Amino acid sequence: MQIPRGSTSVILPIKVLDTALANGSGKVDLTYLTAGLSIAVRAENQAAPTVYATSASNVQDVTTLGTYQAPSTGKARIKEISAGFQAGDYEIHLADSWYALASVRWLLLTLNGGSGAAQTDLLIELTDTVTAVIAGLGSTANVTVIGPVISSSLLSLVRGDDYYQNDGRALSFSASNWPSLTGASVAMSFRNLGTGVNDLANKAGTIPVAGSGSQTVRFELATAETAILTPGARYEFDVQATLATSSHKTTLLRGRVTVGADYSS
Repeated sequence: MQIPRGSTSVILPIKVLDTALANGSGKVDLTYLTAGLSIAVRAENQAAPTVYATSASNVQDVTTLGTYQAPSTGKARIKEISAGFQAGDYEIHLADSWYALASVRWLLLTLNGGSGAAQTDLLIELTDTVTAVIAGLGSTANVTVIGPVISSSLLSLVRGDDYYQNDGRALSFSASNWPSLTGASVAMSFRNLGTGVNDLANKAGTIPVAGSGSQTVRFELATAETAILTPGARYEFDVQATLATSSHKTTLLRGRVTVGADYSS
């Protein structure tokens, strides 16, 4: 699962299976007092995990399900969600400091539930938030950064429309964690997931701001290019740069595209 770096009051869901049942049913009735229960958390740059164990009395209860409750110093919290409708599902509450670690891309949480409970791992990706400005589309789109690749961005276009910088409608993206784009070239493609075809293939863009700090890439689309897009189809897009210094290719942006129908000629 992905969690933006610096998040607070995070409630982690986790599913624990019952090793005595072959049908994949969840393990019920685990509590903060269950013998042998432990919650281990290790960050990417740590040699060993931090272990919260009932045997050391550093696992606590959650007072109200669905409401984050900060653990006491050096402790973690756990509570069963429902032994009936969501058997084996639990909430875990960790200290906010886990999500504020710098230069860490992931946390690995391992729950050992004691006798009859399968060991369960939960990988948590810590993401950084930047803003990609999509001029003329009515708003800015928040996208998340995982290393050098931006995902979860959403473009919303209308078939047959022009998207030019002179009209304030070009597709512009900025981020400060890309490699230097000085002298680089960039291209954008739209893949129709239904057909597997790139309806927009290797559209060349410009790089109005390159170098250190925040850099910007920009793409202009003409009517002829958006007219071939299918309204309602599922599209994904990416933006790829070819770096000048090494000719290496690197993906700067990935995300989804929604295409609206045009009704006027």
